Amino acid sequence: MHRLLLFAIILIAGCAHNTGVNSTFNPQKTSWEGRLSLRVNSAQRQVLHAHFDLQGSPQMGTLRLATPLGTTLADMQWSANAATLQTGGKTQHFDSLPALVRHVTGTDLPITNLFAWLQGIALPAANWQVDLTEMASGRISAQRIATDSPADLKIILDP
Repeated sequence: MHRLLLFAIILIAGCAHNTGVNSTFNPQKTSWEGRLSLRVNSAQRQVLHAHFDLQGSPQMGTLRLATPLGTTLADMQWSANAATLQTGGKTQHFDSLPALVRHVTGTDLPITNLFAWLQGIALPAANWQVDLTEMASGRISAQRIATDSPADLKIILDP
């Protein structure tokens, strides 16, 4: 459960971009809210649906995941030197955001690339394919391909 939760957190952090149908694109934006759907096809197939509130960058930020009813699933904070994950009243500490991601998901994720996607830049990432063609309507999708655990992420951003 914790691995799926953080995987969703990190993917949210990297794939969210709030443009909305009538909003103006802002490449300096550092906060996003919306909903996500994540499917990881590994030995144990994992599916998650959550609301997210993300603020920051790969160097420093916060992320909150919540259920559709508003119950907090996890709070995460990170800086250049450390990361913490709070779930169910427990706090776990890590040396970095990538270390936290690796711990929770069991895999490395392209964190810097994910934040570039937030800014509307389709920065290539090994084994990942991102689709930013629907950013104007607040939708982003990304797929992890050519690995032993493909993943599919769908993001719908709040206007």
